[in-house]
Amino acid sequence: MRYFLLLSLIFSMLSCSNNDNDIVQDEQQDQNVELKIKKFTITAVHANNLRNEYYFDEDAKPIQYFSTLNGIDGVKMDVSYNDSGQLLGVVGVLISEGQTAPWQHTEYGYNSSNEIEQINRFDEYGSDFGSLTAIHFQDSIQVQREFGDDGNTNFTLIFGVNNLLTQENLEPHAWNPNPTLTKYTYSDGNLINIFSESGGITRLDTNFEHDDKINPLYPVLMRDYKSFILDDIGLYLALNRTYSYSKNNIISYNELGSLRVITYQYNDLGYPISAEVTIDGQLYELFSYEYYQE
Repeated sequence: MRYFLLLSLIFSMLSCSNNDNDIVQDEQQDQNVELKIKKFTITAVHANNLRNEYYFDEDAKPIQYFSTLNGIDGVKMDVSYNDSGQLLGVVGVLISEGQTAPWQHTEYGYNSSNEIEQINRFDEYGSDFGSLTAIHFQDSIQVQREFGDDGNTNFTLIFGVNNLLTQENLEPHAWNPNPTLTKYTYSDGNLINIFSESGGITRLDTNFEHDDKINPLYPVLMRDYKSFILDDIGLYLALNRTYSYSKNNIISYNELGSLRVITYQYNDLGYPISAEVTIDGQLYELFSYEYYQE
């Protein structure tokens, strides 16, 4: 009798051990699940709850931007690509009372190395409304931006380790007779400081702190990093670059003398699903994240 009781006890212990192993395996599998961002929304509490909605496909490409107060009217921009995933254009429309009207649109041209060398922006009437010309070198890009007599600027983007932007040199122009130097500092894949000076005067010295969770916007930026860094006339609305520069999520940074703090809520996989942004303790913005289901 005791022999059968002993066997029963052994089988029971083995069964519990197997269940424990299953739980551990399930937890390990959960940790290896990669979620892909589908939609990121910023609600500007400080601006009558204006919503900026960013949409992405499953390949981490921005496909649409929509800015609205009521969910119906606003500005919408659609981003198109060729079969190789290269940017073709960004087309904007104004929506009012359900009716759409043309807005500005952007077209792209590439060099023989498939790098963006020309960006042209047009207004709602199809007239030229700014352009950007880029010459690519191994570790830098020289850029000429034209926006009328007062808007013409020349600058150089310099890239360092892992091809990340480390410095921007802006030449004197109509609204600033002094050159402007901006430096970007990273640590463990996160942007930790932006420092800018012009004419011996510090214009910006922003420090960023991060959590240890996955930033779902980072793969969007890294998929076509130099295009996003270069293009500030077409893609500038399609992705919020401030919250995309780092592999982890920004939890605080100082800006123009004020402290901005971001408090996140995460899902079971450690991805952010929402956040509250405060400036000097006052609620400023709300974030929400939606993902493609695995």
